[in-house]
Amino acid sequence: MGILDRIKSPEEAFEKGNRLVDSGKFEEALKAYESVSESEYPEIHYCRGNAYYGLLKYDKAAEAYNKAVAITPGDADAHYNRGNALYKLGCPDEAIEAYDKATGIDSRLAEAYNNKGNVLSKSGRYEEALAAFESAIAAGTDFAEGYNNKGLSLSSLGQYDDAVLAFDKAISIRSDYAEAYYNRGNALYEAGRHDEALASYDMAAEIIPENSLYHNNRALTLFELGRYEEAMAAFDRSLSLNPKDADLWFNKGFALNNLGQYDKALKAVENSVSINPDDAEAQYNKGFALNELGRYDEAIIALDRSVAIDSGNSEVQCLRGAVLTELGRYDDAVKAYDLALGIVPDNATFYYQKGDAIGKTGRYEEAISVYDQAIALNPDYAAAYSKKGKALIHLGRYDDASAAYDMAKRTEPDAVRDN
Repeated sequence: MGILDRIKSPEEAFEKGNRLVDSGKFEEALKAYESVSESEYPEIHYCRGNAYYGLLKYDKAAEAYNKAVAITPGDADAHYNRGNALYKLGCPDEAIEAYDKATGIDSRLAEAYNNKGNVLSKSGRYEEALAAFESAIAAGTDFAEGYNNKGLSLSSLGQYDDAVLAFDKAISIRSDYAEAYYNRGNALYEAGRHDEALASYDMAAEIIPENSLYHNNRALTLFELGRYEEAMAAFDRSLSLNPKDADLWFNKGFALNNLGQYDKALKAVENSVSINPDDAEAQYNKGFALNELGRYDEAIIALDRSVAIDSGNSEVQCLRGAVLTELGRYDDAVKAYDLALGIVPDNATFYYQKGDAIGKTGRYEEAISVYDQAIALNPDYAAAYSKKGKALIHLGRYDDASAAYDMAKRTEPDAVRDN
């Protein structure tokens, strides 16, 4: 090899490395860059950072970008890529600082504003994220992603109508933007505009028919619209695409529970908990279906698992109380209702059901006191008056019982029955 070949080799290696990065051959690119020195090519650290980033070695990428910005602090792209690496390393504040440096150098760098907005959104800082996406839109030319992300921030802030307008703008720029149609559907769904939401989900699914979430949200919307057969077909379609997604099984089971199809609901939620046994709500829905099927011993096991995962759900404790009552474990039922009331102390139904469990033990005075607490919270609670009347009859207080039954009839004429 002659001297001219040796002089040309760093240039060739540098260009070869860049071509390999562009081709996604990151390991080979790093080998090519080994013969390139900083003195010959100061941008070599930036290029190495890109190769490491492509290999998902974000720590090494950040280290390389640190060297790049130290040598060329006016390189906006290096600051931007450094921000991306820092975010991947779980350093959101440092990432935001890097994005700010990038846009301070080049205010036209829409992607840096956009990624800053994404970081802020993931941190729950939606107002700041919205401002960042506005800057991205101003910096970019027909920046569809910026409008889509603006819509997401507005949705997170509960501003659904404005969010829909942002998604509309994204779609006007990119007519095949499936994600924007999907997000638009979510905003419309939250706004209660279910027919329009369905149309958006239909468009998303038409563009990318293999996306299970698009079909899942179509199913949820069809269910809200009372189109139950179509909803079940959409659930099945989503599950055919992604049968290992616990949430998809959960949603189908939840819908079937609401339709009173408890056998089918149980199968769906059992699939959900088999994939994700630590989902407290799925365990609750399993317990709900088992309770409705009269399988109380199994129901209490599922509900106890739900409580072990999340003890702060009052509805789970209330259902535990109901199941324990069916099992004749009245004292345990009362404890469950007390736990429910400890979470939501002003729930008349919890007091009513607690009174029922106490009454089944023959402690009628105590039961009456609890029914009175239910009535204090809901003066029109006919069933509570009726149960109170029954307890008073057990105590031989017939005039008081008659007065309680009269109150029950006054609030609900058919409330008094043999219960």
